[in-house]
Amino acid sequence: MKVLFAAKDAILCFLFGMTLRGEGYAAEEALSDTQAWAALGRGSIDVCVLDLDLPAAGGLALLRRMRAEPEFASIPVLLLSGRTPDRAGLAEFYSAGANDWMRKPVEPYTFLMRIGLLAGKHVVQ
Repeated sequence: MKVLFAAKDAILCFLFGMTLRGEGYAAEEALSDTQAWAALGRGSIDVCVLDLDLPAAGGLALLRRMRAEPEFASIPVLLLSGRTPDRAGLAEFYSAGANDWMRKPVEPYTFLMRIGLLAGKHVVQ
């Protein structure tokens, strides 16, 4: 199971990449929407984590682009946001195709539980 973690913060990418690997996931990190799109193009991504603050167009634009491409449309996506969205913001997340979202800072255990659910692993440990 491979997870793409895309965020503008290199340290965050590194830490959550290590967290994912520690739980048996393969992980790929991207520091921009351009790098994330390239990773998607290489294939084998099962779950995506997209920071809304990705450089260039941003995580929400990348999500919309993914949903417009049949090849990537069904990949589960968890959005990360540094602020709590209002109702309109939540509606925008879900209408763009997000499967879930979390507010940063992210607690690793909760993050792993959400990834597990998106990956179809319903076992709570």
